[in-house]
Amino acid sequence: MRLKERVLNSINLVTSITNVIFNNIHRSNRVKFSVFNTEIYSFMVWKPHVTVAAIIEREQRFLLVEENTPYGLQFNQPAGHLEESEDLLAAVQREVLEETAWHFTPEYITAVSLWRRNPNSPTFVRFCFVGQCHDYQPNQVLDDGIIATHWLTRDEIATKTLRSPLVLSSVDDYLNGSRYPLSLLQSFLDYA
Repeated sequence: MRLKERVLNSINLVTSITNVIFNNIHRSNRVKFSVFNTEIYSFMVWKPHVTVAAIIEREQRFLLVEENTPYGLQFNQPAGHLEESEDLLAAVQREVLEETAWHFTPEYITAVSLWRRNPNSPTFVRFCFVGQCHDYQPNQVLDDGIIATHWLTRDEIATKTLRSPLVLSSVDDYLNGSRYPLSLLQSFLDYA
C-alpha cells in the first residue's frame, strides 16, 4: 500500500471514530460504525448523572428557582450535578448557595429518585435533601441561567412549569413525612 493510501485510510479511521464520539453517543450503550467497509461495534459504559436537590420550607412555602432551560423557563428546587471529588452533602450546600445566595444546612434525605425524560434523554439519580437556609448573601450573583428565586406554596408549585416531575413529587414526599437520616450516606473519597 502506498503512503498516500495509508494516510487517507488513517484519516478516514480518525474521522469515523470522531463521528461516533460526537454524534449522540450517549443514546446507546452499543454503537455500530463502519471503518474500511468493516462493521465495528463499540460498547460504551452507561453512567447516570448524579444530582442533588434541596427542599427548604418556611411557613408552608418552599424555596424554588426559576431558570432558563433547553425547554424554556422552568421552576426547580435549588439543584445541580455532583462534581468530581465532592461528596453529596457538599454538593447540595454548594448548589443552594450558587443558585439562591443562601447557605444551606442539610438535616435529612427525603427521596432518592431515578428519572429520565424519554428513552433518548440522559438518566439522572437525584438525591433530595431537606434542611434550613441561613446567612443570605444579597450581593451574590446567582448561577448562570437562574432568573429569580421564589417562596411558593405546594399548590402554587403545582401550577408552574417544572423542570421535572421530581420537583413536586419530592415536595409531596416531604409533606408526607418521608425522612431518612444523613448517616445513610457514606463517603470514601480518596480513602485507600
